[in-house]
This record gives sequence, structure tokens and C-alpha cells, in this order.
Amino acid sequence: MIAVACGGSTSDGGGPAPSPSENLLGSCDTRQVDGPSRGQCRYWVGSPGADLEVSCSALGGVFSGDASCPARALAGRCAVGPTLGRTAMYGYYAPDYTESTARQHCTGVAGAFTPEGAGGAAGSRGAAGAAGSTGGCPPECFRPVECVRACGEPPVTVGCCPCTSGTFDAIGCP
Repeated sequence: MIAVACGGSTSDGGGPAPSPSENLLGSCDTRQVDGPSRGQCRYWVGSPGADLEVSCSALGGVFSGDASCPARALAGRCAVGPTLGRTAMYGYYAPDYTESTARQHCTGVAGAFTPEGAGGAAGSRGAAGAAGSTGGCPPECFRPVECVRACGEPPVTVGCCPCTSGTFDAIGCP
């Protein structure tokens, strides 16, 4: 995992900041993590109220509360939402994504795609890998789902995935 947030520094190519009418809530850099979020950096705009650092942590990413994602090597962007007053802006980066594979992933998460023209080569993930599923889990969550068999039991945190059969989300416990 990389040790810098997805901030817009000059050495990173500097990402476009959200417009003044948008409220930047934070970003999550997963460009270097293993798994279905590799090659991505996302940022959220809109209404505060959710712990987005938890969502980023569940993805294995690096969270920044005050920086957007870089523009360098960007193949495209995907706007997902708004959900609960927040919009997630996914950035897809070469060499893990091309414009085509980024568009395919964005369609899979029911987003609105915008090409950036910095596609580059297909990279090691290619079309199938870049658009790979999240294993039935939502692409992000606003809190970790903690599944239990009974209230009072130690929870098993499963990130953004729903609870499996025979368990339920501990949020429903008193």
C-alpha cells in the first residue's frame, strides 16, 4: 500500500478540486492495493455525516480528509450517487484501467462515466480484471457491516458485504 493520500500535489499531477459548490468530504486512494479496487482513487462530495475513513479502511486504501484524487494517468471518472446526500467520484488509473475498462466498471456500479483521455495500456488486469466484481458487496459503505449470530456476541466485521445466512447486522441490537 502506498504511504501518501490521493492529494493533488504537483508531483502527482494535481487533481481537479471539487467546485466551490461541492463539499469535499475526503478521498480514498486504492491505486496500489490488491483486490477489486486496485487502480482506483475515489473522493466523496456532498453532505457530511458518515465516517468515510471507515469505508476507505474496508477497501485497504489511504484516506485523506482534505485532498481529492490526482489527475495524472487518469483513464476516466465515474459519479455514483447521490446516496444519503453524498456522491462518490471514482477515478480509474492506467495501467490498471483503460477508458474502455473504466467505462465498463462504472456501468457495473450504476455510475455516470466521463472519459479523461489518459487511458494508456491495458495493464496486468485487462478488461476482465478491471471490471471484476466486488464479490457481491457494494463498492463502498459508510460504516463497516458487523455480523453476529446473536446480540451480545463478538461481531465479525465483513466490510461492505451483507451478512451471510444465519447472521444479521449488529446495528439492530440494543
